[in-house]
Amino acid sequence: TLELRWYRRTDGERGNVGANAIRMVEQETTANVTVLRATNPLPAGWGMAREQDDAATRRLLAPAEAVPTLPADLERAARHALGPACTDWVVRSWSHAERALVSVATWPPPALGVADPVRDALALAGPDTLVFVVGPADRMIRSDELDRARRVIDALTQRIGARMPIVRRSLVFAFVPLTLQVDRPTDAVALPCFNVHGLKGRLVDGAGRRGPVPRAALLNAAVVQVAAPEEST
Repeated sequence: TLELRWYRRTDGERGNVGANAIRMVEQETTANVTVLRATNPLPAGWGMAREQDDAATRRLLAPAEAVPTLPADLERAARHALGPACTDWVVRSWSHAERALVSVATWPPPALGVADPVRDALALAGPDTLVFVVGPADRMIRSDELDRARRVIDALTQRIGARMPIVRRSLVFAFVPLTLQVDRPTDAVALPCFNVHGLKGRLVDGAGRRGPVPRAALLNAAVVQVAAPEEST
């Protein structure tokens, strides 16, 4: 019995062929048996078209195979996994060390007696949990987009966890774009701004919810616009 572990075709998407269309294989030089001819009893698929410029750019700028360790590495890996449809999204990663060492606040502001699923989930997130915040900068992410992002990032986390045992799971929250309402708008704030400590004004989201600027970094939200109160209503 001879088992063929791989074969190669170099004709791109034309590699998608039906049964019995493959007549020859290329062998590794270390193969102990020379195969002169072979046929495929089942159709062959997963061929690819000639790589376009944008695809080549994404491939060259994609994360290396090394284990991502810094939040920036994780954010880059998440962007690559989410794909080109999410190119303009905000992607933020929070490691357990950051969550433990940095004062963070969640949006919307806590209300007395009102449950908050984000804060509840974070309270149970241990050192083996990565936190990702994803979504467009100009609107709230749709539920179907968030569901897909969670599936993609969960698969990414499993791959990372296979090489970094301390990572076991991930939490993916919707990014909330905020407007900073100030009497005199300024361009001094670098946007998007997560670390809002020291900013003056009030925060408002697309649903009209308002709150004071916390003396902390926003975990699941960021300031994406600075405007006077009448401009943001």
